[in-house]
Amino acid sequence: MASAACRRQAADVADGEAQAPMGDGATLVQLLPQGWEPQALGPERDGRFWQHCYWLQKSAPWKKLVSAWAEDHGLLASGLCLRDSEGRDVPLDQTPDVDASGPDAPREIVVVLREGAALEEVGRWEAAAKHQREPRAPPDGTQRVRITAWRDDRQNASTSLTFCVLPDMALRGLMVEWCSRQGLSLADVSFKAEAGGEITTADTLKSLAPDEDLPRAEMFEIRADPRSDRPVKTQFVQLPDMYLASQTQDSAAPAAETASKPPAAQPASKSAAPRVQVRIAAHGILSERLRPSSEQAGLSFWTKMLAPIGKVTAAWCRHHGLTQDSIFVSYNGKPLQAGDTPATHGWSPNTEVTLEALHVSDPRVMQVMEPRLPQPAQPPQPPQPQPTTTPAPAKPVESERPGGRALLKVYDEVECFEFWMRPTTTFERMMKAWREQRKLEPAQTVRFQLMEGEGLRAGDLGANETPAVRGWSPGMGVIMVRAHAESPLDPNRSMSVKVEADSPNGVNEVKFTMRLSAPLGKMMKAWCGHHGLPLEKATFMFQQRVLTPEDTLQSLGCTTGEVVFKAVPSEAKATEAMEAKTEAKEPSDQRKVSVKVEAEGADGLNELRFNMRLSTPLAKMMQAWCDHNQVPMEDAAFLLGTVVLKPEDTLHSLGCRDEEEVVVRAVPREEEDEKGEAKAEEKMPREAEGTREAEESKETEAQVPREEESKKVGNTEAKEPSDQRKVSVKVEAEGADGLNELRFNMRLSTPLAKMMQAWCDHNQVPMEDAAFLLGTVVLKPEDTLHSLGCRDEEEVVVRAVPRADPEAATAAVPSAAPAAAAAELEESSAKVSVKVLAEGADGVNELCFSVRMTTPLGKMMKAWCDHHQVPAEEAAFLLGEQLVKPEDTLLTLGSGTDAVVFRAVPRDHADAKEATPKKRGPEAKAKPKSPKPKEKPEKPKGKGKGKGKGREPRHRRHCSQETSVQGSARAPTRPFLPSYWYQQ
Repeated sequence: MASAACRRQAADVADGEAQAPMGDGATLVQLLPQGWEPQALGPERDGRFWQHCYWLQKSAPWKKLVSAWAEDHGLLASGLCLRDSEGRDVPLDQTPDVDASGPDAPREIVVVLREGAALEEVGRWEAAAKHQREPRAPPDGTQRVRITAWRDDRQNASTSLTFCVLPDMALRGLMVEWCSRQGLSLADVSFKAEAGGEITTADTLKSLAPDEDLPRAEMFEIRADPRSDRPVKTQFVQLPDMYLASQTQDSAAPAAETASKPPAAQPASKSAAPRVQVRIAAHGILSERLRPSSEQAGLSFWTKMLAPIGKVTAAWCRHHGLTQDSIFVSYNGKPLQAGDTPATHGWSPNTEVTLEALHVSDPRVMQVMEPRLPQPAQPPQPPQPQPTTTPAPAKPVESERPGGRALLKVYDEVECFEFWMRPTTTFERMMKAWREQRKLEPAQTVRFQLMEGEGLRAGDLGANETPAVRGWSPGMGVIMVRAHAESPLDPNRSMSVKVEADSPNGVNEVKFTMRLSAPLGKMMKAWCGHHGLPLEKATFMFQQRVLTPEDTLQSLGCTTGEVVFKAVPSEAKATEAMEAKTEAKEPSDQRKVSVKVEAEGADGLNELRFNMRLSTPLAKMMQAWCDHNQVPMEDAAFLLGTVVLKPEDTLHSLGCRDEEEVVVRAVPREEEDEKGEAKAEEKMPREAEGTREAEESKETEAQVPREEESKKVGNTEAKEPSDQRKVSVKVEAEGADGLNELRFNMRLSTPLAKMMQAWCDHNQVPMEDAAFLLGTVVLKPEDTLHSLGCRDEEEVVVRAVPRADPEAATAAVPSAAPAAAAAELEESSAKVSVKVLAEGADGVNELCFSVRMTTPLGKMMKAWCDHHQVPAEEAAFLLGEQLVKPEDTLLTLGSGTDAVVFRAVPRDHADAKEATPKKRGPEAKAKPKSPKPKEKPEKPKGKGKGKGKGREPRHRRHCSQETSVQGSARAPTRPFLPSYWYQQ
């Protein structure tokens, strides 16, 4: 049901708008499950098993009855079928026989399990047949409530609907749902409990039965009667297509005796408001999926003239197991909206209208949506054949409208209220009256939304708007308004607030989480403290409005979504005048200067640029750099040359000019403190006195640049003026996939421990497992490039090897002088171009490598085999006629620095050509005459990476740059291989 207060039981499956007049068109059906024991059928009274008796409208299909019975007994409707008393199958899409003996003559129908049913369906059928039908409370904590209405004689039940209600929930929703299902108004019905006494909308089941333990297994009975103080508009209540027949009570007469008393012959459609009989016919893809009859199995909807057609389509979709957004409904080739009514389309009362339904994926939907030329409207056809006339568009509301007023229907999830309004009256009066009817608190927020209609502008309604403003004029239909009642705002609810401010690096964003009732002054103070600014120098804006510290999110109307405030500098005239007076000497300090902050990291030199004015304190730049690199500001120090910068310094006070870029170095504060302590210890008394004099002169003359002070302090380092320059250091390491290189930019005076630690962290190698060599000299962490004799104009190459290797390599070699080490390093690091040729069916294949003189050639052999997907034991490499071994090097082979050419041949060819009879090691083994199946080369396991991420292995990089055969070295398909590699 629509209300969340109660839920309808499975037996009540018809919708409130999907009803037909009761009259004599309903029949009582007794279902008898085949093979069930009598105890499973429940108690028997008056010759009927009332738990299996249903009232069914003759216009409703049998499928509806099967679905309701299967859901009541926990079965699957797809595995059931019906048979009559003679054993013939009953088509489920058909309707009850119109020639039955009467509405009170029960029909016995046998329920049978289909042949070839699934195991799950058979298991449920057998379990239901053996199950004792004892009353049980629902497992979700709800109580079954049955509302029974009575005929005029007040003795025989006319309709009975069952609902599931929470014991502590108000019964208003239950009453509204029952009245809407019966087509009645809540004001015309009186509800009474079992113990007597009228029930109010605020009552609950616990208040009606305080002495009972709810929920209970037995049904909670409620009786519905017409109010005696109001005129009765109908002689009997309307019934849905099908409902569970009520069980006879002890005080009531047997149903079999009273069934012959027919109700009043007046149809409900005549006694109630005018209605239109609406049918929906499926076409195209939808008709193939549903496969109904041309009349849709007799399913029709008697719809009020002012009821939205969306309720009809929703009920039709539920009946066929579809979703409402999956179909497209039209009438006479024009699409219908959910808010349209029969009155807006001019349908005459008591006529039959057939709507066309298409699936949204049907191509014909686009044809209907295309604009067409206006055509004369086709009049709806009545159910009985009669002469066709062209009736004028019906205006049922206009005839009843007092003084040309507009009729508004305001509805929500519970109830619908009607209001008559003048076209010039504001909606504020309607909103106020609706609140009073619903008894809502003034603090509760309600949003009124105007639904789509002919000539109306849909959307949220404003209190100062009128029907005329929204496009309504006399002669138009009903105005449908949807009310969305929102829960009262919790002042302690928190929301996300974002403060944006323009900065040299773009937009700076700071997020806060605030309560709706918290004053914004707390946020302003926190933002200014975060940026180190006085509160009076910042102004906060919201939608062109200046915020005050007393404002709150609730007072601004910000209750949903993320709120964005704008922070701008306070442009006070007094501040501007003071700044102009103090800074008149330097009019150019407002120009911006590019400041580059450099920091040495694990991956090399890190640079970050800022645009700053000469008069701006450097604290903003320091804070922005620390935030960008996620470093606490107290852990970083900033240097301009050798001068430690302070947050209150400015570029102007440091003597910087606006036409040149300023380079600042960021270093850890501990390192700078250690340097300061070391310099203080080395200072002579005369130098210390000079420093004090410089400080005194700085206090007396504020305009003296700090660079002069730095010159005085740096006198101790005059012996090594070039040690602050940076030198490129390349660290090489041999890996499984070739030579790995990593570069660093270092000063000559920086200890090499930083470079060693950065290299180990980058390659994930413990520092105690790695040794670093400069030529044959094992480097120590405290060494510097200056102490090793390196110069700043040449690149320094360092080799990283495992810790066990350098001891054996340097045991017999004395430590060389720095100059000799550099010469040997330059000789050993020289690279030679190596070309490997292989003859194949398509010609000669070439692959180029760059190999050092001291590198074993086994790595080059493995790289060549991996590139061509050839097992290493099947390939041999020749230098002229000499067989090359993996441990050989270009130096041991006597090759010079010129290009070297190797030939790659199969191993058996090399064994046949080799003239030397003596063979050692793996060469002495017998080689198979047929090549071994190719194995997928293993992935390199080396941890080292090249410079930057995604660096290709060295041999592949040379292959892609220097291979002379087109498409052979880096082709996306299988690499080139000589044909004789696979010959016997």
